[in-house]
Amino acid sequence: MNTIFILLGEAVLFLLIGLFALIQPAWLMEYFAIQHADGGRRNEFRAVYGGFSIAISGMLVLAILDVALRPGIVFTVVAVVFGMALGRVISFAIDGYFERYAVAFFVLELLLGGALLLLNF
Repeated sequence: MNTIFILLGEAVLFLLIGLFALIQPAWLMEYFAIQHADGGRRNEFRAVYGGFSIAISGMLVLAILDVALRPGIVFTVVAVVFGMALGRVISFAIDGYFERYAVAFFVLELLLGGALLLLNF
Protein backbone atom coordinates (compact mmCIF):
# COMPACT_ATOMS: atom_id res chain seq x y z
CA MET A 1 0.00 0.00 0.00
CA ASN A 2 2.81 2.46 0.84
CA THR A 3 4.44 1.66 -2.49
CA ILE A 4 1.29 2.55 -4.44
CA PHE A 5 0.78 5.68 -2.34
CA ILE A 6 4.33 6.92 -3.02
CA LEU A 7 4.21 6.09 -6.73
CA LEU A 8 0.79 7.66 -7.18
CA GLY A 9 1.70 10.75 -5.14
CA GLU A 10 4.82 11.34 -7.19
CA ALA A 11 2.96 10.65 -10.44
CA VAL A 12 0.36 13.28 -9.54
CA LEU A 13 3.05 15.79 -8.55
CA PHE A 14 4.97 15.31 -11.80
CA LEU A 15 1.71 15.55 -13.77
CA LEU A 16 0.75 18.82 -12.07
CA ILE A 17 4.20 20.34 -12.64
CA GLY A 18 4.07 19.22 -16.27
CA LEU A 19 0.59 20.55 -16.94
CA PHE A 20 1.37 23.85 -15.27
CA ALA A 21 4.53 24.22 -17.35
CA LEU A 22 2.61 23.50 -20.54
CA ILE A 23 -0.20 25.92 -19.72
CA GLN A 24 1.72 28.73 -17.95
CA PRO A 25 5.40 28.60 -18.97
CA ALA A 26 5.81 32.37 -18.62
CA TRP A 27 4.76 32.31 -14.96
CA LEU A 28 7.13 29.45 -14.26
CA MET A 29 9.93 31.32 -16.00
CA GLU A 30 9.20 34.36 -13.86
CA TYR A 31 9.47 32.14 -10.78
CA PHE A 32 12.94 31.17 -12.03
CA ALA A 33 13.76 34.88 -12.52
CA ILE A 34 14.00 34.59 -16.30
CA GLN A 35 13.02 37.99 -17.61
CA HIS A 36 12.34 37.46 -21.29
CA ALA A 37 9.74 34.78 -21.98
CA ASP A 38 10.04 34.70 -25.78
CA GLY A 39 8.79 31.78 -27.87
CA GLY A 40 12.05 29.86 -27.78
CA ARG A 41 12.32 30.00 -24.00
CA ARG A 42 8.65 29.08 -23.52
CA ASN A 43 9.20 26.17 -25.88
CA GLU A 44 12.13 24.95 -23.80
CA PHE A 45 10.20 25.21 -20.54
CA ARG A 46 7.22 23.41 -22.05
CA ALA A 47 9.49 20.63 -23.31
CA VAL A 48 11.61 20.11 -20.19
CA TYR A 49 9.28 21.02 -17.34
CA GLY A 50 6.10 20.13 -19.23
CA GLY A 51 6.62 17.19 -21.52
CA PHE A 52 9.41 15.57 -19.52
CA SER A 53 7.47 15.82 -16.24
CA ILE A 54 4.35 14.35 -17.84
CA ALA A 55 6.43 11.50 -19.28
CA ILE A 56 7.86 10.77 -15.81
CA SER A 57 4.32 10.82 -14.43
CA GLY A 58 3.24 8.28 -17.04
CA MET A 59 6.17 6.04 -16.20
CA LEU A 60 5.26 6.12 -12.51
CA VAL A 61 1.68 5.16 -13.36
CA LEU A 62 3.06 2.29 -15.44
CA ALA A 63 5.13 1.23 -12.41
CA ILE A 64 1.88 1.00 -10.43
CA LEU A 65 0.20 -1.09 -13.11
CA ASP A 66 3.08 -3.43 -13.98
CA VAL A 67 5.01 -4.80 -11.01
CA ALA A 68 7.57 -6.44 -13.31
CA LEU A 69 8.57 -3.05 -14.74
CA ARG A 70 8.52 -1.27 -11.38
CA PRO A 71 12.17 -1.73 -10.33
CA GLY A 72 13.54 -0.41 -13.62
CA ILE A 73 11.17 2.54 -13.67
CA VAL A 74 11.88 3.42 -10.06
CA PHE A 75 15.64 3.18 -10.64
CA THR A 76 15.34 5.45 -13.69
CA VAL A 77 13.27 8.10 -11.92
CA VAL A 78 15.60 8.03 -8.90
CA ALA A 79 18.55 8.57 -11.24
CA VAL A 80 16.73 11.46 -12.93
CA VAL A 81 15.76 13.35 -9.77
CA PHE A 82 19.09 12.76 -8.04
CA GLY A 83 20.82 13.85 -11.24
CA MET A 84 18.85 17.09 -11.17
CA ALA A 85 19.80 17.58 -7.51
CA LEU A 86 23.46 16.94 -8.36
CA GLY A 87 23.25 19.54 -11.13
CA ARG A 88 22.06 22.06 -8.55
CA VAL A 89 24.97 21.22 -6.21
CA ILE A 90 27.43 21.64 -9.08
CA SER A 91 25.79 24.93 -10.00
CA PHE A 92 26.12 26.10 -6.39
CA ALA A 93 29.80 25.12 -6.37
CA ILE A 94 30.44 27.04 -9.60
CA ASP A 95 28.17 30.07 -9.03
CA GLY A 96 28.43 30.30 -5.27
CA TYR A 97 24.75 30.76 -4.46
CA PHE A 98 21.32 29.17 -4.58
CA GLU A 99 18.21 31.11 -5.47
CA ARG A 100 15.11 30.34 -3.38
CA TYR A 101 13.54 28.31 -6.19
CA ALA A 102 16.71 26.24 -6.54
CA VAL A 103 16.68 25.38 -2.84
CA ALA A 104 12.99 24.44 -3.00
CA PHE A 105 13.47 22.20 -6.03
CA PHE A 106 16.67 20.72 -4.57
CA VAL A 107 14.82 19.65 -1.42
CA LEU A 108 11.90 18.36 -3.49
CA GLU A 109 14.26 16.32 -5.70
CA LEU A 110 15.95 14.78 -2.66
CA LEU A 111 12.58 13.91 -1.11
CA LEU A 112 11.17 12.43 -4.32
CA GLY A 113 14.28 10.39 -5.04
CA GLY A 114 14.66 9.32 -1.43
CA ALA A 115 11.06 8.13 -1.15
CA LEU A 116 11.41 6.11 -4.35
CA LEU A 117 14.77 4.72 -3.28
CA LEU A 118 13.20 3.41 -0.09
CA LEU A 119 10.78 1.33 -2.19
CA ASN A 120 13.61 -0.95 -3.21
CA PHE A 121 14.68 -1.75 0.36
